[in-house]
Amino acid sequence: MGYPQPNSNAPALLAQNSFRILTPLYGGDMYESEQGAQAFAIGPSSDVDRVLISYYDSTNPPTMMSQVEITPQAPFYGGVPARLDAGAVYQPSGRQGRILMAPSTIYNNIWVPNGFSAGNDQFTQIPPILDLIQYFTSPPSIPVRATKQYNFQNLVIPSGHTRWVGVPFFGRSFASISFDNPSSSTTFGVYGFNFTINNGTPENQQENLYMPAAGSHQMVVQSNTNGFFDYLLFTFASGAASPTFSLRIQTSDIPQ
Repeated sequence: MGYPQPNSNAPALLAQNSFRILTPLYGGDMYESEQGAQAFAIGPSSDVDRVLISYYDSTNPPTMMSQVEITPQAPFYGGVPARLDAGAVYQPSGRQGRILMAPSTIYNNIWVPNGFSAGNDQFTQIPPILDLIQYFTSPPSIPVRATKQYNFQNLVIPSGHTRWVGVPFFGRSFASISFDNPSSSTTFGVYGFNFTINNGTPENQQENLYMPAAGSHQMVVQSNTNGFFDYLLFTFASGAASPTFSLRIQTSDIPQ
């Protein structure tokens, strides 16, 4: 969560019809809004696929809070009030009944892959983006999550080391992967990675999707056959002196 926080009052005072939160995810993020809403939706640039909307509800003791979770496929339509009057407070915190918005996706911003060697390996991680839209009026349409492309050109693997690359895949259905490898001594592998918590302790899950092998490769990852993952991980290991490689990835919500 970046500071200062985005402020929903500014677009409301300018008579705009929406408030947008567009920011890298840090973990433990929560945002507030003092403006009521007519709808919430995941924005087109979002990697985060699940957001929890909490609002004041006097008919729901003892917390006086109700919640709804939205996804790219399931936005929320309907009036959600932001209560700033003195008697409208959440319990037991006693905080005013502003609308609260927080990713329900689990994310740890200091994670490393299972098997990562801090003294020898390198890790390139693309941080996930949160794109959330609060509508002050009924929206004419709801955006869909855009297809994303990642291009890594001429990356270097130090001899005898492993390089890791991680790209967000939260809730995605499809990935197309192309790996150009000029060196027969370089092996390439693909893993699916999920953030989990066990008794309050991070306990990440990492599944081997394609065994490391030499040569160039083109492959796909599909949720209906491989499962759902928070991140896709790619490993490159070489015994040669500083070979270079190129990696291209496209992720989509649309099965292909």
